[in-house]
Amino acid sequence: MRKLISKKRPVGGWAEAGEKQTVVKLHHAAALALVGWYLMVPPLGTDGMPDSKAPLSRWTIAVSGSYDTARSCKERISDDLGALSNYALKHPEQSDDPHIKNVEQTRFSEQCIATDDPRLRDR
Repeated sequence: MRKLISKKRPVGGWAEAGEKQTVVKLHHAAALALVGWYLMVPPLGTDGMPDSKAPLSRWTIAVSGSYDTARSCKERISDDLGALSNYALKHPEQSDDPHIKNVEQTRFSEQCIATDDPRLRDR
């Protein structure tokens, strides 16, 4: 019968020959843990339609707010587009309504942006 021997390692760890080790400095790990995601929508242009070419510093955080992961933010965009598609199928008579067109363009322009994105600093 073989005995398993556990060796204690100092905080921060060290690797014995042959072991793989990934080192992440504590302040880098903390920074990664604090990054969230905003679902952002572009401002309206002079034509009343969303201006997706406007600088990100002019975009606003959507009512749905912020998310812990990029994936959950992107899932929200997918859900929004799905709801829009369902609405369009149920109400084809409203396809030319300017308000509906505005909502469509806004949904297609939504973006998930990391909370630490430097383009947001000018806000």
